[in-house]
This record gives sequence, structure tokens and C-alpha cells, in this order.
Amino acid sequence: MQGKVSAGVATALVLLCMTLSAQGAAVSERAWGGAETTVTATPAPILLFADDFGTYSGRWRESVSAKATVAYRNEMLQMRVVSPGVAVWSVPDFQAPLTDFSIQVMVRFNAGQPDGQGGILFDYADDEHFSAVLLSAEGKVHVLVRDGQQWRELASPEELSSAFRFGEAVPVQVHRVGAEDGIRLTVIVAGEPAAEFTLPAVGEGRSFGLIARAGRGYVDVSFDDVVVVAQRGGD
Repeated sequence: MQGKVSAGVATALVLLCMTLSAQGAAVSERAWGGAETTVTATPAPILLFADDFGTYSGRWRESVSAKATVAYRNEMLQMRVVSPGVAVWSVPDFQAPLTDFSIQVMVRFNAGQPDGQGGILFDYADDEHFSAVLLSAEGKVHVLVRDGQQWRELASPEELSSAFRFGEAVPVQVHRVGAEDGIRLTVIVAGEPAAEFTLPAVGEGRSFGLIARAGRGYVDVSFDDVVVVAQRGGD
């Protein structure tokens, strides 16, 4: 993790911890309404990773091809995909077993078609095996898994109440918690709960990342202020 934490990252960390604390409080409040309850203290979040892209440290993979570009620009990580249906992603120089954790990032759609997507990948094992939560500028949340050369949709897209303006930075949080019946994902967009999914366990990776995928046309999206916290250490 970088030694300096910028104001943007610090703010993102505070908001993420507040969200996690609020979720714990809500569980306790519901528990008190039952006849028999067991109250368990919510463990404090542990900061695993933070990056504001301000130092151009080279922690994230950059790439250039005829179809897509990933590059540090304007103190953000920018992804531009010009071929419809093509995805591009980047992972940082971070490897550790990840179980229950939360990721927050600022997503800004710069240009492109409204169905272009940007978001967070997780359970990353390699470039052919990971899962992703993608937000589109038109206001839809998609959950996908990459298995070999194929994409599979793990859940039907959730439609949000409104679309997002190009040039507007939107905070996106993904909370991933392992459970007996699979993986529980909670997606929070602009501070509001956007979607909840229970997914089959598809394997735990050792890293996370950022991803963009073009829809019918092209997409240009930037990411800033990435924060990853864990509720417990990996096994």
C-alpha cells in the first residue's frame, strides 16, 4: 500500500467504513426485535489497499492495442474500448487471499454509448478466471464471471432509478461476503443500495481489479480513489 493516503482516498475510506458500520448496526437492530438473540460485535475493517493514481507508480497494468487502451491519465486510471463487446481490465501488484472484503472506487464515464460499462473485478485468479460487477452509464448493474474465453452472466441485470451523466464521478462499492449458500454481493452506488445478489461459489482469487466493457459502440471510463478493506484476514 502506498505510504501517502490522499484526501480523496481518506474520504473514500471513511465513507466505506461508515457503510460497513451501518450494516453491522442494522443487523444488531433487527436482532433485538426477535425473541432470542445473540449479539456479535462487528470487527473493525482492515485497510488492505488504497490508491489515488496520483503518483503514476506503475502499480496497475497498462496496455495499448487496436481495440482498447489502459493508461494513467490526469491522476486517474483511464480505460478506452473502441470495439463493441470487448472488455479490458487491469489488476494491481497486490496478491493475498481475499475472503470477506469491500471495494470502493470512483467511476467516471467520459464518453461513449450509454450501455458502455465500468466497474470492479474480484475473485481474480488469472486473466481467464474472475468475476466482475459492472455499472453502465444508462443505469444498470451487471454481474459476470469470466471462465476461459467465455463470459457468463451470474444474475439478471438490475436497473437503477436513473442514468449517470458523462463526466460525473460516481462512488461504487461492492461488498463480498462468503456464506454457506454461496457468495453474497451488495452493490452500493452513489451512497444508495443498488442491488443484492447471492451467487454460487466460483472460487476465491488472490486479487481484484478494474474493468471496462464496450456495449454497442465505444466506452471511455476513468477510475479514481480505490480503497479495499477486509472484515477479516484471509486464510
